[in-house]
Amino acid sequence: MSEGYEERKYPEKSWSISRMKTLDSCQREYYYTYYGSHNGWIFNSTDEQKIAWRLKKLTNLWMCFGEVVHKKIRGIINICKKDKSKFMNANRFNEITLNELRGVIRESINKYKTKEWDEYPRGYMLQEYYYGGKISKETGDE
Repeated sequence: MSEGYEERKYPEKSWSISRMKTLDSCQREYYYTYYGSHNGWIFNSTDEQKIAWRLKKLTNLWMCFGEVVHKKIRGIINICKKDKSKFMNANRFNEITLNELRGVIRESINKYKTKEWDEYPRGYMLQEYYYGGKISKETGDE
């Protein structure tokens, strides 16, 4: 745990438009998203909390792709703000992004095989592997 984290039985109360929309859409989804999964990352939490946390943190290849690209673009912008003479070559950007995505895929395959995600749900886990499937060559190439 990080230094500043204080374990609580319930999460801090807060409210937002997205929470309201989730509650209006499905009360069960609201419960598992904001309360049922709380403390699911802690070793001695209940199985229900752990499962809810893991399922909440799953992602798929396309969402992961968007997140990685967004993160890389944000990094490039921050670098260019600091030093206007820096720039990113498109081929280099593609190479860096693909390497990170390949790493996420390898990580997900390993977590599926070792069941590490069940015990310690940190980092990325792709739905395609969590549910025992895989990413086709065509999808990977795309």
